[in-house]
Amino acid sequence: MPNAEVVEEVCDVGDLDAVTQWAAGFAERVPALHGLVHNAGTMTREREESVQGHELSLAVHVLGPHLMTSLLRERLVAGPASVVWVSSGGMLGAGLAGDADAIESRTGTYNGVRAHARTKRMQVVLADAWAHELAGTGVRVESMHPGWVATPGVTSHLPAFARITGPVLRSATEGADTAVWLVATRPASHSPHFWHDRAQRTTTVGWQRPEDPDVVRRLLAFVTGAAGTAPFRSVAGSTA
Repeated sequence: MPNAEVVEEVCDVGDLDAVTQWAAGFAERVPALHGLVHNAGTMTREREESVQGHELSLAVHVLGPHLMTSLLRERLVAGPASVVWVSSGGMLGAGLAGDADAIESRTGTYNGVRAHARTKRMQVVLADAWAHELAGTGVRVESMHPGWVATPGVTSHLPAFARITGPVLRSATEGADTAVWLVATRPASHSPHFWHDRAQRTTTVGWQRPEDPDVVRRLLAFVTGAAGTAPFRSVAGSTA
């Protein structure tokens, strides 16, 4: 918009205390929120922890955004808003974890790419849970895959992939297209609310089975417990 006012705000999404403090101030200043895009990201070679002691990609991709969504819930409903979780194509090759040690990437040898993909899978499940939670409020909640974009994460952690796919990697603007479109147009959406290139997609590939509802419930219980938020009132039976 040519006459829009752009205001920059800073919040460490991986620090739950920082999210709480920032959200309180934001809610005082902004009575209604029309769009919230969770796009903060990180990828590390070694296992690192947030201030609260959670594996860093889990904190940045899952716990912080979940807490922010919860704390801004009234402002989102007042919008009503569209909430978009920017996931990754890597999540299609990652299984969902329901065990605390696996969620926190404490089991086996740490692999930053695998931890990233796993938390991106968690985002898709979490977005679907939030869509059920906020059904009837006017708030839309979706997750989306931006396509393979030439980001520092791809070039630094997947150099061979980046070299091979370089000619077809998308720009940041191209990667953002579906997220912006979802907020701007608010299309009808159905579970699991996962989008790619402005169309709804499956969250599994041919050989994968739908998520185990018990694993989904245990993951969501872990997330709400770690973030200190109220439990979800209802959980979708499947995210496939």
